[in-house]
Amino acid sequence: MAQQSITDQAKAYAQQAWAWYQNRTQQAAQQQAHITQQTAGQTVVEYKGAKAMQAGVQQMQRQGYHVASQSSYQPRIGCMRFLTLGFFSLIWKPQAKFIVTYAR
Repeated sequence: MAQQSITDQAKAYAQQAWAWYQNRTQQAAQQQAHITQQTAGQTVVEYKGAKAMQAGVQQMQRQGYHVASQSSYQPRIGCMRFLTLGFFSLIWKPQAKFIVTYAR
């Protein structure tokens, strides 16, 4: 009987941990996405990094949008990044940014 209650407690803890993890990943994706423009039926969102873009696309598809177009660019290194990281800033570049246009 005691063994069963420990198992139930472990299952409940695992479910809470999984819910927390899903909430945190969703919050992280939202923090790395920035809606730049909304017009009639279209929304333009800028994402920082490929993972954030993939999570954002899935979230927007659940809301009834589909991807109309997508582009990406590599931000410049910048002088402060070069001054703080030195030569390593040439190796570790900033994350790519993705601009996705959604339509309903």
